[in-house]
Amino acid sequence: MDKVIIDRFWSKVNKTDTCWLWTGAPNGHGYGSFKINGKEYKAHRLMWIIRHGYIAEIEETDSRGTCVCHSCDNRLCVNPDHLFLGSHKRNMADMVDKGRGRALKGDKHPNSKLTFKQAEEIRELHPTLSHRELAANYGVCPRTVGKILLGLSYQRE
Repeated sequence: MDKVIIDRFWSKVNKTDTCWLWTGAPNGHGYGSFKINGKEYKAHRLMWIIRHGYIAEIEETDSRGTCVCHSCDNRLCVNPDHLFLGSHKRNMADMVDKGRGRALKGDKHPNSKLTFKQAEEIRELHPTLSHRELAANYGVCPRTVGKILLGLSYQRE
C-alpha cells in the first residue's frame, strides 16, 4: 500500500489504552470507513491488510468472503490485537454468544424503517390493502410487508 495512503489512514486513528478508535467517518453500519481512489473500505479490514499484507481465505468462508472480526465488539476499533479472521457463520455465532445478536429486532435494529406500531397498522390494514400498496404507504418493500404478516419480523410484543 502507498505510504501516502497509509499516513492518511494513521491520521484517523486514536490509540487509547484498549481500543484504537477510528476518528474518520463511519459507514452506514457503524464501522470505520476509508476511501482509496473513490472506493470505500472498512477501516478494520484495511488495518488487517496493513498488519498482515492480505486477508487469507479460511475454512467455512462463504460467498461473503472472510470476515475480519472484533474481539472487543467495538466497530470503530482498528487495534490489530483486537481483530481476528472468521467466517460469516463464526462472526454471527460470536455475536449471539456475546448476547448481541437477538437484541436488535424490529424497531430496535439500527436499519429499521418501521416501528412496532407501524407493523401493527400493516397487520390491521392488510385485509383492505395489498402488499404492494402497504409497502408504498410505509416506504418499505413488499417482501418486508410479507414478513410482517407471516410473523417473521416485528413480532407482537
